[in-house]
Amino acid sequence: MPAIDHRPDVQGLRAVAVLLVVADHAGARLLAGGFVGVDVFFVLSGFLITSLLVREVAARDRISITGFYVRRALRILPAATVVLLVVTAWCAVRLAPVQVAEVGEDARWSAFFAANVHLAGAGEDYFDDDRAVSPFQHFWSLAVEEQFYLVWPLLLGLVVLVDGRLMRHVAPLLTVACLASLAWWAHLGATDPQQAYFSSAARAWELGLGALLAVLAPALVRLSRPLRTALGAVGLVAVLAAAVSVGTAAAPGTEWRIPLAVAGTAALLAAGTGGSTGATGALLASRPLTWLGDRSYSLYLWHWPVLVLGAAYVTALEGPTGTLVLLAVAAALTLASYHFVEQPFRRGRLVGRGPRALVMWPVALASVLVATTGAVAHADAELADRMGVGSARPAPLVAEEAPVAATSRPRGRRVPPLPQPRSVDDLVERAVEEARRGDALRFPMSNLPGLAYDSWHLAHPCNSPLAVERSRICPVGDPDGRTTVAVYGDSRAGQWLPAIDRLGRTEGLRVVPHVKYGCPPYPIRTLDGGGAEFHTCRAWRDWSRQRIRDLDPDVVLLSSDVMSWRMQAAPRLSHAQTWARGVGDLVDSLRRDGALVVVLGDIPVHEVDPESCLTTPGSVAGSCDLSATGWPAEPNAFTAATATAHGAAYVDVNRLSCADGRCPLVVSGTVTYSDESHLSVSWTRTLAGPLGAALRDAVGSLRPADRRRTGDRAPAGVWP
Repeated sequence: MPAIDHRPDVQGLRAVAVLLVVADHAGARLLAGGFVGVDVFFVLSGFLITSLLVREVAARDRISITGFYVRRALRILPAATVVLLVVTAWCAVRLAPVQVAEVGEDARWSAFFAANVHLAGAGEDYFDDDRAVSPFQHFWSLAVEEQFYLVWPLLLGLVVLVDGRLMRHVAPLLTVACLASLAWWAHLGATDPQQAYFSSAARAWELGLGALLAVLAPALVRLSRPLRTALGAVGLVAVLAAAVSVGTAAAPGTEWRIPLAVAGTAALLAAGTGGSTGATGALLASRPLTWLGDRSYSLYLWHWPVLVLGAAYVTALEGPTGTLVLLAVAAALTLASYHFVEQPFRRGRLVGRGPRALVMWPVALASVLVATTGAVAHADAELADRMGVGSARPAPLVAEEAPVAATSRPRGRRVPPLPQPRSVDDLVERAVEEARRGDALRFPMSNLPGLAYDSWHLAHPCNSPLAVERSRICPVGDPDGRTTVAVYGDSRAGQWLPAIDRLGRTEGLRVVPHVKYGCPPYPIRTLDGGGAEFHTCRAWRDWSRQRIRDLDPDVVLLSSDVMSWRMQAAPRLSHAQTWARGVGDLVDSLRRDGALVVVLGDIPVHEVDPESCLTTPGSVAGSCDLSATGWPAEPNAFTAATATAHGAAYVDVNRLSCADGRCPLVVSGTVTYSDESHLSVSWTRTLAGPLGAALRDAVGSLRPADRRRTGDRAPAGVWP
């Protein structure tokens, strides 16, 4: 085997890869496909590592597994560990305790080089702009590489140990393995795009292709100069074309840009093996690119946490200026990391280059575990001090209610009176005034401890999870009520069940929920979280519509994520037109069945977890409030116009908990949201009175000709 000399063009290609990734993460519009820089890194890693192993076999007829892992430890661990420790410490001081706990968990997974497993298991969508971003999210690609490094040298070493002559069979075996991995990637792309993006098995074909090129080096050195020049030019164009394409597909885990970038990288590596690639090679081997390529690892490690954590500190700078400032900070950290961490360890100045360097693995893990444990403990102590643990708990806004089983009969139970709309309005207006003054947050808050458990789906567990086509039917309200109300929709409908349950028990309404997570009730094509067809949603809709027909309700309440991002536009229709047709078709269908239809509007969505925002150092009244005039105000207005045009009534639910265009997160000691996009049970129960008044007005506004008298059901007030 020929020796694989230092490749300046490879270092230049590293620079191109990291620039693409950084540009994408920094929001460069013309580089919407910059994430393919990670795929370039995968191919490069497979090529370089295998080149070293093959060269060692050629020189010594063996592979030193210990020597390999020593080199990996010296190369990977120091800088990665420093980033984990520094960022964790910063978060412990600057972030909310719940965020610190999440960051600590992410840091531990990253330290074990299993971040991709963690993200895939959590269903993390790397391309979701509304996700709660982890400063260690980019460690997923390092995890994929380290898992490859764990397996591949052992397999190759075993081949050499059994019989060195078996090396001639490595290329065909690698080819088969790459094809199998590619097929698995394509399969997951159609069934589970998130797994396709994060899975090491689905990404192995990229690293394997680089390894295959290293094994085939003796053949590649015989390529003619014209062919090398052509391959180099085509390869670079392919990589850049994959990166500059505008927009992303619904399922980024299997985008066509990934194989295009992989193929382009392979062409560049093949072209530069054993000879010059002309102008392309000269460009990649230029001093600026090779200089950046040498520092690409540290830049990759630092840029993401700086962009994620620093965004809150540059909001006063307009346009890209703030991003440029953050990139300058990342560059400074990169240089410090490269010169004072990477290089001293790689040159063996601190721990040597012998087997004892392997002690860095347990030391790195232990240091991260200690740091994350200490960070969480510090954040919890700060929160306990701030919240005044041990102080009296504020009285709830409404009378506490004992939980009622779905099949129980509330006979003989005193139903607490509903709060009057005006009294709730006064509380909301007072909270808005406090926010405008920037008053200090008042702790303790009645439902802040354990806020995640103040959720509708725990109070009303009869609903349909994502993978289920049916759900248990658990009526609430008054089981003997003479008026039947069906609640139909996704989790935005489910969040109102605590209020509607209380309203039903007070006003004699039998309430029957039909709720499925992430599934708008309207007959529109819906996608799952990864961009594939949401088959169980369509099946559940068909099932629920038949159950509602059999139920024959007096009133149907519809609610969902307005103009849901899960919706796919119908052929030749816009997103809005598709939504309007879906709303109109469902309302028409329900009215033909004889029901009065009321559509509930949607609520604004937080960008961060409410608990995190409220407990972040420096938060005051109003820091975590939402605007009632932002999203989804315009889609709500569009939905209202469509619903009323088809004979339904519409209720603007934001009027119940917002005032003067502002929706406070804390009202009289109660946190109004349980998570980013759902109201808390404590707050929705408070809204039972105002919601009831709004629903009565809505039902009363429907034309008398729309009313229906079925069987022995008689009117109850303004209810049918």
